Amino acid sequence: MIVLELVATLGVSAASGLVRVGDELWIVADDELALARYSFDGHAVGEPLVLFAGELPREPRARKRAKPDLEALVALGDGDVLALGSGSRKNRDRGALVRGGRVHGVDLEGLYRRLAQDFDRLNVEGASVLGDRLVLLTRRTGRSGGNTLVHLDLAATRRALATAQPALGGELVVDIVEVALGEEGGAPYGFTDATPDGDALLFTAAAEATDDPYDDGACRGCIIGRADARGRVLTRWSVTPTLKLEGITTFDDHTVLVVADADDAAIASPLLRARLPV
Repeated sequence: MIVLELVATLGVSAASGLVRVGDELWIVADDELALARYSFDGHAVGEPLVLFAGELPREPRARKRAKPDLEALVALGDGDVLALGSGSRKNRDRGALVRGGRVHGVDLEGLYRRLAQDFDRLNVEGASVLGDRLVLLTRRTGRSGGNTLVHLDLAATRRALATAQPALGGELVVDIVEVALGEEGGAPYGFTDATPDGDALLFTAAAEATDDPYDDGACRGCIIGRADARGRVLTRWSVTPTLKLEGITTFDDHTVLVVADADDAAIASPLLRARLPV
């Protein structure tokens, strides 16, 4: 069992992706259009970086329908950071690349159309670099979707992102690996994020009581685990308190920082510290 320690309460709700960039933490929220930056102790750094122009409706149902649903955030190296929509609806197939302080829109339609051939309900929830691959984590939600590691050719992905109109297509897919995560209280665990850990991935997964990736459900359990490139779960730990962890990044050899989403716009997301058993 891992005990989560509160570091700070953030100025965003629905935090859904977390990466460490130098001495900052970059965070996306699934119901926002901007990326927020924080210090390691949870203080806001500068103004949010707008990823998509416009404004989202304030009314919760309308906001949910309109949002790009940014669920994955990944550092690609050389300062590049990529945010990805979940692909769970047609308006959620776009991303944003931050390069040199500038934002470039990324078309994900071709890639997600290819992945939709393998999933009844696509739901991309995390991403991480692993060796020469960019790994996307898809999430099982109840009876829908599946927990998989989608391996993309990293070099080819970077070349695609370097074009004048960045777009990721299905030809980037190298392999799709299923992962068995089990369940909690009758609710299957589903991936929520991952970060590199040597030749493996550190991941978070939540057991959410819903069969629809569009609708939220009660969180019945959450785990932090380690998996290899072939999808073998090497170790896993339950966390307390039970929060739906949606972002993870390493802090030092045995400590990770995580963010949680309460699925309630009135509840700010916490930044938490977790020490991993040696």
